[in-house]
Amino acid sequence: MARLATCWICGRRYRVEVLPWDLVDVHLGGIPDGWECPDYPHKDRHMAKSYNGTRTPEGCIVNVVITGTANDHGYSLAPRNDVRDHSPDGFEWGYGGSGPAQLALAMCIDYLDGDVERAQLVYHGVKFGMIGPLKGDTFVIQGATLGEVIKALEDGRAKARGASEPS
Repeated sequence: MARLATCWICGRRYRVEVLPWDLVDVHLGGIPDGWECPDYPHKDRHMAKSYNGTRTPEGCIVNVVITGTANDHGYSLAPRNDVRDHSPDGFEWGYGGSGPAQLALAMCIDYLDGDVERAQLVYHGVKFGMIGPLKGDTFVIQGATLGEVIKALEDGRAKARGASEPS
């Protein structure tokens, strides 16, 4: 079935073929593959992401903002307690506990486009290297910076695996 879609990066409308099960993903908040307009040079959408945290009396809120889009598109970061329930009370930062672990996991899953397996391999490193050291009631972490940390952690794991394998 054909449907008009709006590119979540540039805001342009275009026609897309949608299979019935894709509509379920859309209703659950997912964006099926190919829902970016085919002729817009999106480059790396992660580079334009930032994770913006605010500590309030009601708890910590983290929003993902994608700059350079039609309306600086943004959304609330899902805590992903369905993957690992470190902190039922929500996100935190500034120490190495359960709230920062939940935040690191959620950020990694979001940055890696839902790749839970990869996120689970690196989020503890992100927690100790990025989230734990944060000070104050607000923070902004650029997607590019998070991507560099994830890459360094993955490269370090690959080197460690290579060193432990017999030659």
